[in-house]
Amino acid sequence: MKAFKILIPMCLLCLLVLACAPKVVEKERVVEKVVKQTVVVEKVAEKAVKPQATAASGPAGKEAKPGATAAPEVAEQGRGISGLSAMSYQAGRKIIKDGKMDLVVADTDEAVDEVTLRAVTRGGYLIALETYLEGGFKFATIALGVPVEEFENLQRDVRAIALRVLKDSAIGVDVTDEYVDTQSRLANLEATQARIRQFLEQATTVEESLKVNEQLAEIEAEIEKVKGRLNFLKDRAAYSTLTVNIQPERPTPTPTFTPSPTPTATPKSTPTATPTLTSWKPGETFKSAAGTLSSVVTVLVRVVGNVVIYLVVVVLPIFSPVLLVGALIWWLRRNKAKKPQ
Repeated sequence: MKAFKILIPMCLLCLLVLACAPKVVEKERVVEKVVKQTVVVEKVAEKAVKPQATAASGPAGKEAKPGATAAPEVAEQGRGISGLSAMSYQAGRKIIKDGKMDLVVADTDEAVDEVTLRAVTRGGYLIALETYLEGGFKFATIALGVPVEEFENLQRDVRAIALRVLKDSAIGVDVTDEYVDTQSRLANLEATQARIRQFLEQATTVEESLKVNEQLAEIEAEIEKVKGRLNFLKDRAAYSTLTVNIQPERPTPTPTFTPSPTPTATPKSTPTATPTLTSWKPGETFKSAAGTLSSVVTVLVRVVGNVVIYLVVVVLPIFSPVLLVGALIWWLRRNKAKKPQ
């Protein structure tokens, strides 16, 4: 019995040791990884310090002069490492870039050809081109699509073509989050589609098949919509858009000398004669009044004649049947009234 009491605690102790062993091993592995990473960091730091110490000490092991700076190669290595980090960061992002530039060039046609050639050389393509005349000068608006990694390079190429850059703007929209969310949504929809297809295979009646098929059609339509949005974001982020407005250099107008007008003498006004009152002549006044009366009578006669002619020619033919019918009715009533009762 005593041996049995001693054996039970020993078994419990063994089980406790076995349970803690994996954790101890795991901790040891973590410590080993940390130590290895520390050693790698120390080696990298040692490689970076050696060129700096060599440049500071100078040739033949001379001591470094006070105020000596580190070798430029170290700075270049640092910039290279940071540039690689930035490139690796941007490579995983989905950024839609758009730019706009207003240029003044020597020749519009040559500038259009040169800008298009630079875009094609950078792997881009022509989206739209519009040329128009204004005031005898030719203007152009050109839209280009270029791979996103060549966007800044194309901007520099276009600046080199212009005599002057009037406007230069660029904007970028990060759609990485939307792209990732759309991918997750597409995966969920496709998983739902697979489950619905299983339900369709397990349907036993026509009604169940129709209901499941209706849900499957809705899911498939949503999948197509999400795929379209995903492709749009992918293609739009892969190629940036650059719009270039081109205008020619206009000649500076030369000022022309305009001579001041010579003063001219103001002509003097000649005095006008004042009218003199004439004597009263009753005979001439009577003749003038008679002529006026004759004119008025003539106008009245003409008006009355025109009215009579209008009544006879226009009104009388229209109303004559009515008048005849009215007269006939009146005559019949009159004869009926004269007959004895």
